[in-house]
Amino acid sequence: MSDLKILMVQSNADSIANYRRMLSTIDCEIIEATSTAQALQRLRKTVFPVIITGLELPSTSGRHGGIEILLEIQHLRLPTQTIVITANTHRDVDQIMQYGAFDYFQRPVDAEKLMLSVERAYKEYSQLALTRRQTQSETKDDDEDNIQSVEALLGDSRLLQQLRDKIDQLTHTQDAVLFFGEQGVGKALAAMHVQHNSNQTENVRGFLDCAQLERLQHRAFIEILSYRDGTLIIDNIHTLTRDTLPIFESMTNRLDALNTRMLMTSQYGLDALRTLYASMEYSLADVLPSTYEVVWIPPLRERADGQDIRLLAQHFLAYYSQDQLYAMKFRDDALEYLSRMDFAVGNVRELRSLVFAVAQATYELGEQSISRETIDRYIDQVVRESRPIRTRQVFVSHSSKDKDFVVPLLKELDSPHLSFWVDHERIMDGSPAWFDEINKGLQHSDAMLLVVSPESMASDEVKSEWNYFLRVKKPILPLIYKPAKNMNYRLQKLQAVTWADTDAKRLRDGIVNILKNAY
Repeated sequence: MSDLKILMVQSNADSIANYRRMLSTIDCEIIEATSTAQALQRLRKTVFPVIITGLELPSTSGRHGGIEILLEIQHLRLPTQTIVITANTHRDVDQIMQYGAFDYFQRPVDAEKLMLSVERAYKEYSQLALTRRQTQSETKDDDEDNIQSVEALLGDSRLLQQLRDKIDQLTHTQDAVLFFGEQGVGKALAAMHVQHNSNQTENVRGFLDCAQLERLQHRAFIEILSYRDGTLIIDNIHTLTRDTLPIFESMTNRLDALNTRMLMTSQYGLDALRTLYASMEYSLADVLPSTYEVVWIPPLRERADGQDIRLLAQHFLAYYSQDQLYAMKFRDDALEYLSRMDFAVGNVRELRSLVFAVAQATYELGEQSISRETIDRYIDQVVRESRPIRTRQVFVSHSSKDKDFVVPLLKELDSPHLSFWVDHERIMDGSPAWFDEINKGLQHSDAMLLVVSPESMASDEVKSEWNYFLRVKKPILPLIYKPAKNMNYRLQKLQAVTWADTDAKRLRDGIVNILKNAY
């Protein structure tokens, strides 16, 4: 980790020296800041992968200095991961995590736990930085955004022709629109196409992700004032919760008053949205604009004979080849094979990821044509991320002391549509590969089954696992194996299942339900 720079923010020189000793075995450069103002100044000049800061630093705003630093990271949109050290726990944790902290510790800090947190924070930073570079290279300016939006409309099938006609009509109106369809089919790209080509194209354009609304609510309220007479894409309205629905209702009322056109996206259609909002005592009329068009974006498997897959695959390959030394192509049998994979490649995002993966592998071999064998090597790896027909991976978070309960339970939960990731099935606890494998399991899993007991709630490893899932907003189903008075209050807010009141079949159904709601 020689490129790891840590900004250490502490007002006390002895504290800085103490944390330096704790991290002495990590290959990193530590830059010091002894005040909030100095930390903010350094942040504006240098991107730090990791920041370790005290919470209760003095600041001129009336807030804790640690919160000021978190807010500045959000304002600058940095991939920096922040570890906050505080004298309190429950009183401050909600505020700390709300403003985007990666982790937090109460003083005194355990050196091994801090080192582990830094290593995980750096991995999170590296992944975010990589994703951001890829995104920036794909969206260099508004014109390129518009080119990419064509991906949602590329195809010769009847469904795509109808969709293109409908979207062309929408570019000539000022109506609000709800685009709905499965994950990754191109809902946001279709909305982007309308936004870039509508009569309001010269006016201000914006993007709001409802999944981030709770964290960004104050900034979002300020920003929407700038969208008067403009167009705002509102992504993922199916992720609104009991906490964020009132915020969203107020925002849509204000956007109506500002004459802002709303282009909304959802994985749920109107019936499912109506049921979702009703469960939180809201109606569609409370949440959505008074009038709006509804547009369904079909998945690839609904588009006849694989012809759209051929067109999209060649489009993605041509896009990839722009940055390479030579143009690439599919072998005839490979393109035909790919076009028949609509049962697996169910949406545009999956197909794009697959083509980029096989193209990169082929390029690294020094070859110019993509083979069927290369596609076979990568299809399972790439497609496992989102199709409902695939096996969903569930991360089982538990204390090793509960292993005798967990092992037979998983045998009872066996299902062709669910696979369970359990650390003791793959690796030795404490081995050199242990932490890497845990991180891979967390990243690749779609949901978490959290086995709750006094022992698991006291485990720092288990805490780190469920903290990660909360931070990336993946679903968690707590299974109360033994009553735990030390259960974190954030977990108490989740809908839980008590083992004494259920059985394997009902538990399996519960896992499937949280996956359906999330994906």
